[in-house]
Amino acid sequence: MKRQFLIGIMTLCLAFLLCLPAVAATDMSDISGHWAEVYIEKWISAGLITGYPDGQFKPDNSITRAEMVTLVNRAFNIPNSNSTSSFSDVKPSDWFYDEVMAGQKAGYISGYTDGTFKPNKPISRQEAAFLISKLLGLEPGNASILDSYSDQHRIGEWAKTGVNAVTTHGIMAGFPDKTFGPLKNITRAETVVALDKALAYKHKSEKISGIKGIVKLGNQPVKGASVRV
Repeated sequence: MKRQFLIGIMTLCLAFLLCLPAVAATDMSDISGHWAEVYIEKWISAGLITGYPDGQFKPDNSITRAEMVTLVNRAFNIPNSNSTSSFSDVKPSDWFYDEVMAGQKAGYISGYTDGTFKPNKPISRQEAAFLISKLLGLEPGNASILDSYSDQHRIGEWAKTGVNAVTTHGIMAGFPDKTFGPLKNITRAETVVALDKALAYKHKSEKISGIKGIVKLGNQPVKGASVRV
């Protein structure tokens, strides 16, 4: 009973943090000199993520599956959904209910084989990679990309295309020791950086897809010609 009470309090605290108004990046005492400082400052300034009441951002803390979905929906303007939850552990009374429903409707999240979503479980790097690849509709590159990771054998079969895709498109990368760390929990800092790069990829793709015109050769239109940008 005590453990359930503590979990409930922690969940309420996380929900509270996500709803707090943006705190100035300069007020965060623990991001100065951090490798992701510029990205974190950018996201805090844009109101996409907040720090903690004690003036810290805690960049190396893990992030839950529900928090990840909330950040994605906020950054990518995913609309709310009126759908009903098919997950046994996502109830209408949960603070993350609408966020999870929106993510499910958008098609970039899914649950586990036992019918749960595990919203309060820290999300792993391979889960984050798979989520981002689904979100952006990324096509995986050459399968040999995974050979650059010494721990590729630890990447789940279901996640390999996702890890391949985010690596190919420069959205996520491995560590200096040439591992990807698929089972490691993705940190708050890593999440901000990956989602920021995912946004940049989306905007770039939209800009390229919006280019229209006529190809001419010798001042004459060339029928059926295509342009590679």
